[in-house]
Amino acid sequence: MNYEDASVLEMLAQVSVTLAGFIGVVLVFLHGGRGSWTQGERNTIFHLLFTSLTALGLSIAPLVIQAAFGERLVWRVCMPMLGLVHIGGALRASVEFLRGVIAMPTAVVLLVAVGSITIIALSLLVTLGYLSHLAFFTYLLGISWPLLVAVCAFVSLLFRGKP
Repeated sequence: MNYEDASVLEMLAQVSVTLAGFIGVVLVFLHGGRGSWTQGERNTIFHLLFTSLTALGLSIAPLVIQAAFGERLVWRVCMPMLGLVHIGGALRASVEFLRGVIAMPTAVVLLVAVGSITIIALSLLVTLGYLSHLAFFTYLLGISWPLLVAVCAFVSLLFRGKP
């Protein structure tokens, strides 16, 4: 991984922390004025924090792995982690959606699911040695997607109960 790639990962880590902090502050103010959260809203808050903090961890992981073990292991370790994180988040969101306990619109949930499945497939292909030239792109997509999910979850909480 070159210097420019590392700089992009560091920037994504900073964006992730900023997003999580900003959203946390806004939710505290919303919670104070809006009463208690429903189960669907609590699940949405989980996904909001899970995705932003996941993006943080995934942004830092390649930098740590490269510093500790060298460049050869970076994508062999990080791609499976990326896939597993997306599998875990997608499975939980799917179960919550099927139970009707997630406060995000159906269209958003379906869009997020398609994106996560695509990232899972790409990370598997890169892990297996196919499409290795797309490793960094796949990883950036896999980090950026959770940030998009966090923003969607946040917006759905801001406009909860609105027609």
